[in-house]
Amino acid sequence: MRLLGSLPTESEASLLTAWLLTQSIDCHVDPQRSESGFEIWVKDEDGFPTAKAEFAEFKQNPKAEKYRSAVAQAKQIHQEQVAKQKLYQKNVRTGPVQKGIFETAPLTMVLTLICVVVSVLTDFGSSEKHEFAVARALQFVAVDSPSDELQRLEEINPDSLDLRLASIYRGELWRTVSPIFYHYGTFHIIFNLYWLIYFGRIIEGRYGTLSMAMIVVFSAIFSNVLQCVVPASVGGTVPFLTSNLLITAFGGMSGVIYGLFGFIWFRMLYDPSSRLKLPQVTVILMIVYLVYCMVAPQIGSVTGGESGSRVANWAHGGGMVMGMLLGLSPIGKMFKK
Repeated sequence: MRLLGSLPTESEASLLTAWLLTQSIDCHVDPQRSESGFEIWVKDEDGFPTAKAEFAEFKQNPKAEKYRSAVAQAKQIHQEQVAKQKLYQKNVRTGPVQKGIFETAPLTMVLTLICVVVSVLTDFGSSEKHEFAVARALQFVAVDSPSDELQRLEEINPDSLDLRLASIYRGELWRTVSPIFYHYGTFHIIFNLYWLIYFGRIIEGRYGTLSMAMIVVFSAIFSNVLQCVVPASVGGTVPFLTSNLLITAFGGMSGVIYGLFGFIWFRMLYDPSSRLKLPQVTVILMIVYLVYCMVAPQIGSVTGGESGSRVANWAHGGGMVMGMLLGLSPIGKMFKK
């Protein structure tokens, strides 16, 4: 809403607003007189240039007949708008029963079910399940009978990218996404799935399943790769050898969750027309938890196993950065229904 200008009397301001309404420019007069007169505010940003030109013309000849004849027409337009609003409210109250979450957010629920099934099959990330088929299929690195060179790197230089990206170099690109389904412990999966459903319903319900899928995939790839390529000395995840298997112990939906949060947060801040809203307490909680995990890296067992038990902070931060970039950049416009 922008201030168009002010006129000395309320009657003149009403004449101009009536005329502007007939020109499909929605505006209103401030009932409180300011020092300069009665202020006229334009609600439609796109119509502001036209309104500005009409305002200048009105000041030159406020008694023109077209302004007086516009009053009756404007009154009729206003009555029609009120009638439409009442009809809309009636339809809302008496409309069809709201759809269930499986209809409004199918991808969110599919991701949730996959995580539950994987957790059951892996005994919630139990170290005894590292060699099972599910863990070998989903972990970022899983190399059976690793070569002598990989075994030597694991001993002398675990931060080597040749070791960290061993499975990716083999063309197993699905592993950049698949760790999101792997969880460690009941608290880990309950916490993650709660926020997945919370944020997923908002995005999928507003922007659709395809947009939700794009955000999930981009956030998953960026957060997983980042977590698994940064050095172990600063919180990265490295693979380890067990029973002639080179494998990582890393997983969780947290990176994606922070991606969803970052997307909603920045769309909410920089695009009011998106109609996305998050309670302030939710924003504070997500930021505080992120910072807390960074300053207390030994809590939980998100990346447990032989490689350590630190929280995957790079995945959290990387996911949120990707979500914010998607929400802030022009790419975000692609997600409008």
